[in-house]
Amino acid sequence: SYNSNFDEGVHPLFEKNAHRKVLIVEDNPTNQIVAQSMLSQLGATPTVAADGKEALELALKSKYDLILMDCQMPIMNGFEATAKLREGLVTTPIIAMTANVSKENERLCLTAGMNDFLPKPITINALRTVLTKYMQASPAASNDALDKLKQSIGDKATAKVVSIFISSLSDFKFTFESCIGNQNIEDLNRLGHKYKSSALTVGAYRFSELCKQLEQTKSIEEVMQMRDEITELLEDTSGMLASTPSEIIKFV
Repeated sequence: SYNSNFDEGVHPLFEKNAHRKVLIVEDNPTNQIVAQSMLSQLGATPTVAADGKEALELALKSKYDLILMDCQMPIMNGFEATAKLREGLVTTPIIAMTANVSKENERLCLTAGMNDFLPKPITINALRTVLTKYMQASPAASNDALDKLKQSIGDKATAKVVSIFISSLSDFKFTFESCIGNQNIEDLNRLGHKYKSSALTVGAYRFSELCKQLEQTKSIEEVMQMRDEITELLEDTSGMLASTPSEIIKFV
């Protein structure tokens, strides 16, 4: 079961109009309610699937920003559901919710196509960390990556890093579309490799994750599944960084 130590004063990660959708795949009704409540506090919009089969149906017809996947469920377990979602070219980050944190279970999760783990009983802080890592935060949210960067290299250098990164996104978009047009998988792989670490540096976690997937992709079909989200994130990431609160970074 989940840890239900809610904090009424918790600061949401997302604006109410951000519409960050999270699919909770969990068969226990109590756990469903707790996970929904935590996600709502953090500003996300939760949807519940009671088993892997229902999750498969929902995720194949609707777009979610994140999927929280219980591993052990009736009808279809989390491993099977994840494998089928990946076969269906669903690239949404899938986070395993499991009380079994053994190396063998981690291996099974990764082999099935999951991205990360959330140990049970989950806490709102652990959930916040996962959402921050895999979902694009709204402009109002604090950027911990830039906080750390500012502490390391100072305001002026951090501002320069962010400015260069924002400027480079137009080059990314041009190259990305050109490579799709030419069906050039190798250059798409190189593009993903080039941008994944710099995106991570400035706190664009979801964009970095998509770049990692782009680096590893083997087909244009997989890229086309990511195309809309990447295009949307190019706009969101630029806007998020350009409007970062002044207490986080002062542009010069």
